Amino acid sequence: MDGADSYVHQAVRHYSSLFTFPSYRILILFLFLFAMLGSALAFILAFSSLQLFYTGLLYGLFVLVLPTMVSDLLVRGILARDDIMFTLRRCTALSLVSCVIWVASIIVGGLLQIILKLDQLLIYASVFGMSASAALRLLAFGSVSFLNKRRIFLSVVIQPCFCFISAFFFLTSFPLLSPSLLGFEPTRLFVMASLSNLLLLVATSFYIYIIDERGRKFIGIGGLKLLKGFVANWTEGSTTLLEDSFEKLGEETTIPVTLFAFGKEEKIEAVMVVPLFHPGPFKNIGSSNLPYLIQRSLEDKLGSVVVAVPHGTSGHELNLTSQRQCEKVLQGILDLANSFTFSPSATKLFRGEVGHAKATCQFFGECGLITVTCAPKNMEDVPFEVGERITSRCLELGSKAATVIDAHNSIEPGEQTPSLAERDLVDLQEAADSAIMRALNGKQAVFKIGAARVVPSNWGLEQGMGYGGIAALVVISEEQRIAYIVVDGNNMVSGLREKTLEALKELGIDEGEVLTTDTHAVNAVTLVERGYNPVGKVINHEEFVSKVKETVSQALLNARESRVSCKVGEIRGVKAIGRGNLVKLSQLVDMIFELAKLLAFAVFTPAIILVLLLFILF
Repeated sequence: MDGADSYVHQAVRHYSSLFTFPSYRILILFLFLFAMLGSALAFILAFSSLQLFYTGLLYGLFVLVLPTMVSDLLVRGILARDDIMFTLRRCTALSLVSCVIWVASIIVGGLLQIILKLDQLLIYASVFGMSASAALRLLAFGSVSFLNKRRIFLSVVIQPCFCFISAFFFLTSFPLLSPSLLGFEPTRLFVMASLSNLLLLVATSFYIYIIDERGRKFIGIGGLKLLKGFVANWTEGSTTLLEDSFEKLGEETTIPVTLFAFGKEEKIEAVMVVPLFHPGPFKNIGSSNLPYLIQRSLEDKLGSVVVAVPHGTSGHELNLTSQRQCEKVLQGILDLANSFTFSPSATKLFRGEVGHAKATCQFFGECGLITVTCAPKNMEDVPFEVGERITSRCLELGSKAATVIDAHNSIEPGEQTPSLAERDLVDLQEAADSAIMRALNGKQAVFKIGAARVVPSNWGLEQGMGYGGIAALVVISEEQRIAYIVVDGNNMVSGLREKTLEALKELGIDEGEVLTTDTHAVNAVTLVERGYNPVGKVINHEEFVSKVKETVSQALLNARESRVSCKVGEIRGVKAIGRGNLVKLSQLVDMIFELAKLLAFAVFTPAIILVLLLFILF
């Protein structure tokens, strides 16, 4: 894998840092528990009396819980009613965290009050809790909300203000509390609270601004916009913000496509499409799910046909920027499938091996179909340039056309992104060269084709299985039975390919390869270390092999004498992210996460110290 691909995997891994919230009912339960029990502890500490346990419970109820629930309903019902991000559940989750900070503040304040014997520290702690809550809310709303500035401001301050007003009346009016609290001047309290809030809100605004500007200077996209796009995509599946950014960055390119149609003039039975784009970057962004969309579009056009879309040699620089670009590719492939000229013959499949590299080549008429892999070695994408050199070599040796499939079928568990060494890339070319020369000398003969697809109902995106399931194309040429297994997944765990090919011998399969589409529809849908589950990481291997055998068995039953049409085309004017932009964009994601951690200490530590000095001066 080249450096660009490595950066993308680093960026996508940050999805494992994300989290989901529990249900609204659970959040409310936590709110009651943390607010009331935490407040009770603070009051026991502050006044050294178990008698104030119930007073603390009442503080939690009337100062934190009830004002928070009312403010959340107002924020969601009025201020953020059109915002896709802040549902009532997320508003409540944010308020729960705010209350936890507030409770932590008054617990510390209560402890200091009894140690330092200063009766007013509990109210100082409430002021700090309010300010910290407002800062947290500004960070959340300012970073990921789609509201305008006025609504963001109101959404930020409404919960802390409601709670603080309730706290003021509670602490200065409750008869069981220290009499010295009753003499706390409201004007002084208001000024102190205003200045404390101002300091922390200014610090938070500066923090957000720096992160936003870093992205703007680095790549021309605000870091905040990128963050909002990622979070909106993670939480709501929204593609608009990210794809708009990618469209601005995108570079026009040409996508080569090779299409093998099997059948006869009156009836197409199976199609294999090898397009040289990359299915990425993740989830439903850009071309992530394009292999399945190609499959579905051709099935709709051609009727009852099995369509397989294995992974062409390409890296993340050939991720398409948006759904609009995917439509161009889909239309180009549909245009390519408008008419077919058939050839009646094919060769056997021939294999070449050099070092870790393995290649196969089979000719259908005058068009070579080549696969490459280093399995069971840990590997990722085979670069576009390698496929291009193999194709050129095939044409030099006498072929009229050729296409190269990156089998993309061996990755080891773990967080480390695999990389092919330069020696491996050379070996892949030499292995392919060997297979091509043997196939060119092979005898062309009439052949049979059988195709089938199985979409397992118990495996989905979280298990690493895309919508296309498992497709099998079985070719029988000169008594050799060849199976091309195409799995709609992003790579598969090392060793599963070998288990599968060995098991297919029980069905009389002599040769073949297990291929994945490299769909990135499975990426960033589950919080795992790599950002996705390769096929076989979660899926039971025996069950997987059984499903493949079931698919191949159906294909064998369908096998009949066939003809083949090989069509090569180019789709021009398609926007891809491009290598330079890809590296910068992926670096920016990583940079923002690192910057956010470092900047938090640098910005908020001085701000908190200033707030504490303010308390001392007042």
